[in-house]
Amino acid sequence: MRRSGTLAAAMMVLVIVTSGGLVAATYDMTVNSGASGLLASTNFTADTAGTLIGAYDPNTDPTNTRTKPGAFGSFGDTENVPVQVTLDFGLGGNIDTAPVGGFALTLNPGAGTLSIDNLQIDLLGGSPVALTATITLLTETFRTRNPTSLYVGGIPITIPIGQVELSQLTATQEAASGAGTLTPTGPGTYDFTAAVPVLITSSADFFGTPLEPPPSPGVLALEGQIVISGTTATLTSVQPIAFSQSQEPNQPLPAIPLALPTILPPGDTANVILNLVLQTTTFSFNGTNTLVASGQGPAAMPGDMDCDGDVDFDDIDPFVLALGGQAVYELLYPDCNWLNADCNGDGQVTFDDIDPFVSLIGG
Repeated sequence: MRRSGTLAAAMMVLVIVTSGGLVAATYDMTVNSGASGLLASTNFTADTAGTLIGAYDPNTDPTNTRTKPGAFGSFGDTENVPVQVTLDFGLGGNIDTAPVGGFALTLNPGAGTLSIDNLQIDLLGGSPVALTATITLLTETFRTRNPTSLYVGGIPITIPIGQVELSQLTATQEAASGAGTLTPTGPGTYDFTAAVPVLITSSADFFGTPLEPPPSPGVLALEGQIVISGTTATLTSVQPIAFSQSQEPNQPLPAIPLALPTILPPGDTANVILNLVLQTTTFSFNGTNTLVASGQGPAAMPGDMDCDGDVDFDDIDPFVLALGGQAVYELLYPDCNWLNADCNGDGQVTFDDIDPFVSLIGG
């Protein structure tokens, strides 16, 4: 009797293995911001060129700063002449954030593949990050009135401007799907790798004006573990992340007021207006991206033990397997819900589910 039972069980497993039972399932994943994080050093630079001119206005502000190129010569009482200037803006430091977002995760264990779709992640988690900023001015020689000062051309003037916000850093999927591989390591457990093509969008505050270079293409690499429990999938990935992109937007910026420290003599402030064109931007970050996300898959369907969407005679063998325990069942049907065998709705899988299961087949 024992040998006969063992043989019958072996034949049952053989039938199930050869008939497949590994089906694709899609999970609606949400990033767990409490368990996820981006820890990285980041650098944002912007190179601009244009003019600066005194904030003087003959009608509304006649006592404010006036400018004129050159070290010598006349400087009329109402003269206010633009001065050629380049300005480099630098923003850098470390960021430690809790990303938010989501994506669709489709698992196909039978094929050993997965796909990621509609990924949208706010890498800052909706909270701007304060970073240290400086600007470096390079001008031709010029003079000012109110106050009277001389600025010698060709000498860079670096001005620390304190903390400035990196206000946006997002990754949005660019292509239809990000493909990956899926390797089973145990019941309902897989190792995975995936590469998701994304557009990186960044924005930083620049004297009250958002600097928003065009989105840059990149690849979000993910690797780690996926665990299936019932209808829930949990994905965990801890990966190095590196991104660097330069662009040439050649974009005019709104007029920017600047309080410029005087040089000769020092100790005062000249109020000027910058009229600049954003020529080049460079954005980079390098660090570690921890992504933990979970989501629900297909809803439970009592009696549908092979996950084909209906209850029929093909469900008998996997139902018998489910009665033997969750681990063995999920080994052969990792994307199905073991509790589909709970046909009497008591939250358990026992012999009490046999008659309701037979009724479902008969119905």
